[in-house]
Amino acid sequence: MPSKTVAYLILAHNQPGLLFQLVTLLDHPEVRIYIHLDRSADLDLFTDHYPWPESVNFIEERVKVWYGGYSMVEAELALIRAALTDSYSFRYLRLLSGVDFPLKPAHELVHFYQNSTVEYLSYFKVADRPDWHHKVRYPYFHEWPLLNKRNGRWGMRRFQLYNRILKYVLPRRRFCSSLDLYGGAQWWALTAACAQYVLTYLNQHPEIKQFFRLGDHPDEQVFQTVILNSPFASQVIHYGKRWPKGMEWQNYPVGYLLESNYVHTYVDWNPAREQPALLREGDLNELISSGCYFCRKLDARQSAGLIEKLLAHIRKN
Repeated sequence: MPSKTVAYLILAHNQPGLLFQLVTLLDHPEVRIYIHLDRSADLDLFTDHYPWPESVNFIEERVKVWYGGYSMVEAELALIRAALTDSYSFRYLRLLSGVDFPLKPAHELVHFYQNSTVEYLSYFKVADRPDWHHKVRYPYFHEWPLLNKRNGRWGMRRFQLYNRILKYVLPRRRFCSSLDLYGGAQWWALTAACAQYVLTYLNQHPEIKQFFRLGDHPDEQVFQTVILNSPFASQVIHYGKRWPKGMEWQNYPVGYLLESNYVHTYVDWNPAREQPALLREGDLNELISSGCYFCRKLDARQSAGLIEKLLAHIRKN
């Protein structure tokens, strides 16, 4: 089986032009790119209008992703399956979104993963984060369109009613396993062996999947929980770094759990901006000086000036 260094796994649902720019910059002989396009999106709008590199694969298994729901995890698992069952073996699998953008040329990214040995994902024990307890204690129904807050104005209002009042009427949930619960950012870069472990573990423990189906944002918990309770735990970057027990997120030290420290991705969580901030031309100097390899999130129109300057910066290097 021929080997490659990186399989980029991309979650996309809109902005085909921005996605095309992203994969064009990632394209490299040591790279394969797998794209999960949300089932609600028109595949023809993506595939019929752009000369996609040969390294790109729009995977056949497509999930309708609901904000905050387990369907996001299903889309990630579909990408892992597509990569690991292809005719190539990989050193790393790197999860990205369609609104990410590289800050380094493709050969530098490949070189980085050729010389890496750790698992890249942020993590903390949910028990140490009081502001996260509700995510696992109470049932959420994000996969139900009527209760998904991204499903129009009335979806938001119904979600607010449920979230503020009705969920407290239901019994509290208990985790169905002896595993410690972990959380963190959604994005990761995992060795192929670690990604395969997650697939196998979840297939062998359907009760874990069933528990997280009724959780809040399980895409920020499933991978952390499985990996930090696995033989791969000691290989996770910054392994042993502890969240100070009981500390609220507003008080944690600057940069303590930012994506830049764990997956080398620049994300601006300034509370005065969008959450996360939509990056624009004024962010250029901060991006370049960050030392990160990627940034998010961008918009084809509102970030047009930034994209132009990032392209010039990447070509210069």
